[in-house]
Amino acid sequence: MRVSLSLLLLCAMAAVLVACSPRSNPSDSVGAVGSDSSVSSENVSEQDQTFPVYLSVDGVHYTCAVDGEEIRTVEDLLLTYRVTLGADDEINYDLSAQLEGEMTVQVGRVTYEESVEKESIPYGTQQVLMSYAFNSAKYAPRLKNTAGVPGVREVTKRTKLVDGVAVETKTVSSVVVSEPTDAKIYVDASYLLDLGDGPPESYERKFACEFTAYSYDEEGDSYTYSGDIAKVGYVAVDRSVIPIHSYLYVVLDNGFVYGYCYAKDTGGAIKGNIIDIFLPTDEDCRYFGRLQGTVYVISSGS
Repeated sequence: MRVSLSLLLLCAMAAVLVACSPRSNPSDSVGAVGSDSSVSSENVSEQDQTFPVYLSVDGVHYTCAVDGEEIRTVEDLLLTYRVTLGADDEINYDLSAQLEGEMTVQVGRVTYEESVEKESIPYGTQQVLMSYAFNSAKYAPRLKNTAGVPGVREVTKRTKLVDGVAVETKTVSSVVVSEPTDAKIYVDASYLLDLGDGPPESYERKFACEFTAYSYDEEGDSYTYSGDIAKVGYVAVDRSVIPIHSYLYVVLDNGFVYGYCYAKDTGGAIKGNIIDIFLPTDEDCRYFGRLQGTVYVISSGS
């Protein structure tokens, strides 16, 4: 009877000890591991989605880690970095362009400068041929060469600068302040005269005449009545006095020798004993005026 009671007491004590011993919580253990594993996976995913984009503006170069979510376009990038574009500024991508890895976005600040420059306008040289005046003791001393004077042009230029560096210059306006004045050089054109060996020894007739002078038209060459281009050595006559194509010799009372020439032209004011001789320039004609002299008709034209 005593043995049975002892066994019962031992069994009861063993049961109590088993119920109070600590053990791990399987569910807590799995939850902790699962939580750590989930965070690590998200970090790896975010790192895979970012990529570098470079921004160059106002002399500063940025390296930007872009996630492709909040910052997707070039415009987003500028807004993020508070970059404002001026009306003339330049950018190497459209604002709507999608950002890509290793893309470099460059913003150029554009400004303009205007400058006014004075340029020299070159002058020309006018050669004035003188067959009569150079052979006149009265007028030859008056033939003074004059130096040319360059003109002045005011040019306004506009220069485009990108980030302070000039990249293009254009002319905005050009105004002539003063016109150039040509140099004038008088040239002895006696070589145009056919003086021969002096007055003809034989001729059909000779008589006194009044002489005037004419030259080229302002438009250029002048054609004679006979259809030839006018030149020194051709004269205009009254056909009733001297036939066209007549071969002549002319000498003036003041000593000037026009020499051998041909009657090739006519004129409304050439009446009677008047002969209009051709000289190389209008200025030579003005010095000539109206003079008296003698014409030798060597042979009459038909």
